[in-house]
Amino acid sequence: MGKTGFLEPYDIPSLTAFKMAVADINAKGGVNGRQMQLIEADTKSDPAVTGQVAQRLIDKGIDAMLVSCDFDFSAPAAQAAQKAGVPVLGCAGSPKFGVQGIGPMAFTPTLSTYAEGAVLSNFATKKGWSKAFLLVDDTLSYTREVCAGFEKAFKEQGGTIAGQGSFKNSDGSVASQIEAIKSSGADVLMACSYPPGGASALRQIRAAGVDIPILGEMAFEGAYWLKAVPGLSDYYASATASVFGDDPSPAVNTFIKRYEKETGTTPAVGHVTLGYANAQMLARAIEIAGSTDGDAVVKAMEGFDKQDLIIGPTSFSATAHIPLDRPMRIIEYQNGKPSFLEMVAPGVKVGLGG
Repeated sequence: MGKTGFLEPYDIPSLTAFKMAVADINAKGGVNGRQMQLIEADTKSDPAVTGQVAQRLIDKGIDAMLVSCDFDFSAPAAQAAQKAGVPVLGCAGSPKFGVQGIGPMAFTPTLSTYAEGAVLSNFATKKGWSKAFLLVDDTLSYTREVCAGFEKAFKEQGGTIAGQGSFKNSDGSVASQIEAIKSSGADVLMACSYPPGGASALRQIRAAGVDIPILGEMAFEGAYWLKAVPGLSDYYASATASVFGDDPSPAVNTFIKRYEKETGTTPAVGHVTLGYANAQMLARAIEIAGSTDGDAVVKAMEGFDKQDLIIGPTSFSATAHIPLDRPMRIIEYQNGKPSFLEMVAPGVKVGLGG
């Protein structure tokens, strides 16, 4: 994991949640009578050294590996695990983190990026919004894939793409994109980005008088970025879980309170729960397999059919090592205050390629 560097704010909470789940599992007798042990190694958020760090862990005889949440940063470690026949767990939303991009050893409990886009499309459709403008931050494959999933699903559900624009997270201005939004006649804006650049873009959009509803993906979970967009309203983001104490799942709310008590801080984003879910997945797969043999663990995980995890029912198959149909939370932001609004499913059939 990236315990230092760019990934630290994302990886440390996920690792902390994983440790909490391991503690719970070990307190109940472990897995098939064995206690789970953790060996930690810092990738320093550098893809160039990540594969080397992973290999050092593999050489120590590990049974499974937990890696960073971003595909681009976790791929070198995941590929090393795949080559060694070691099951590897992540929380990247790209379908590439699985059979198609890494190999059969890789699994992620995060909803597919394309399915996340479909969730936001379904939400927009239910709201009666029919003309969408797509604004995509093309810095990451994650944001590109979410917008691609939204576009495909929105068209299938009868919506129209009124216009499109792109920018990079480091861009200081989105003035030309704002003019395109204004002239498009769109009644909803799908903005696929992430803080801090995405938050800056939102501030500029609202300051320019664009008042149509805006949709965002789970990169905008939580409230840590809201100071950059004071008083933001009519903004809706997909989320793995709500960190505001109002999640529809009692298990999530209990976890959030416990996380606050044990760490002294509220988790910034809901995807912290994915760390806990990864430990649940691994433990249950080993129990089913009856051993830590990599191939047996993979086969057990591929048999998950609405497996009850803290983040919700999760299913895999021999070809899909990422959920494609699980509902997500929609977080509503009004007057600068976020709160859970509703659960929304993808609404259309989503494949691994969108």
